[in-house]
Amino acid sequence: MAEPNEVNVYRSEAVMNHTSGAIVFNNTTGQESVSIAHRGGASLVFGNQTTSEFHPNNKQSNIQGDSYNTVGGDRYSVSMHNREDRVIGDYIVMTGSPEFLNGPVASIYLDKQTEIATAQCSPEDGTIGIGNNTGAEMLPGVDSAAVLASKEIELIDIARNMGEGGSIQLLSCKHINIQAGTVGAVFDSGIIKPEGRRVPTRYAYQGIGATEVVPEIASTTTDTTTTPIAPTMLSTSTLGIISLEESYIPHFEEINTAATLPFGDVIINATAKINMQAGAGGVDIKSAGAIKLGGSGSTTIGGAQILIGAGGIAGNGCVYIRSAFTELQGSTAINITSPATLIQSDDVTITGNTIINGDLVVGKNLVVTGTITAGSDVIAGGVSLRYHTHPVIGGTITSTPIPTSFV
Repeated sequence: MAEPNEVNVYRSEAVMNHTSGAIVFNNTTGQESVSIAHRGGASLVFGNQTTSEFHPNNKQSNIQGDSYNTVGGDRYSVSMHNREDRVIGDYIVMTGSPEFLNGPVASIYLDKQTEIATAQCSPEDGTIGIGNNTGAEMLPGVDSAAVLASKEIELIDIARNMGEGGSIQLLSCKHINIQAGTVGAVFDSGIIKPEGRRVPTRYAYQGIGATEVVPEIASTTTDTTTTPIAPTMLSTSTLGIISLEESYIPHFEEINTAATLPFGDVIINATAKINMQAGAGGVDIKSAGAIKLGGSGSTTIGGAQILIGAGGIAGNGCVYIRSAFTELQGSTAINITSPATLIQSDDVTITGNTIINGDLVVGKNLVVTGTITAGSDVIAGGVSLRYHTHPVIGGTITSTPIPTSFV
């Protein structure tokens, strides 16, 4: 045994040298090592601190059983060219502390954080609010800062048990391709019924002053066996009848025909947030089935131009917008173009001028607080206010239109 003060004292060195290679045993104090070298340049060195191997060409390992590799510190792997990891079975990548993955640390943290979130949602205007996910009543006046301060120490202790790290960073200088399965299953995922839903088309008026309605000629390309819908009478009076006409529109019925496929799903779950950003190339999402975008909070869609279209058989589709309150606001105008526009509401208020290029039919009273100006004539009860007669004793008085030269 070497003395404590001996440094780099050379001891014996045993060398086994052959044509194919050499084995060297170095017994220098503090630098003991065993090296195996091949005549082609490959070497394997066992040292006191490091074991290193060098392969000037290829390296092959064929293991018929299992393989285990445990690293107590950091691990680095560099490939100067391509890399392929082919797994016949499942490929699992897990990061983070076992306490976080296998224990209740995450659920305990979320329970404590829920108390803070409830305090942060406390209404500030003195009213009572309802949680959009829990449905619980949020009382006003809760000091969220005080609740956060009281729970902060507990959260720190719980977070400490989560361990360090646990994140996955996937960086690519060029492209990232994530594919599940082979190609997309583009078989039918539902059916479109051309006459699947009844909708109102217009209010029809028949009576005094009504414009004659010319029946539309059915298209010869449409083969339908649906019985026409009889108009529904809404109101009747001595002036005429107002009825509601209905028609059919296409309706899509979704069927998840890909539910039994044993492959092809991509599932992404995030406890807190998913943030996606794209450059000038944009974002393109296509699906042969349904696309659902929903959230229990606010949903914002913004862009320089927004187009919403629904397609189907021969381009016929339907767009449904349902809400307790809907607001359409444009800085210049809002244009609605359709063969027939039906508005069903208790009260409709229009601020500004209203121009109607067709007939105006009112089912009940017409109340005007200003002046009624008619460019041609006004007919009430079948009597013209421009060309009308007043019966008097002994004859009639007929009004004469004022010449346009005096107007």
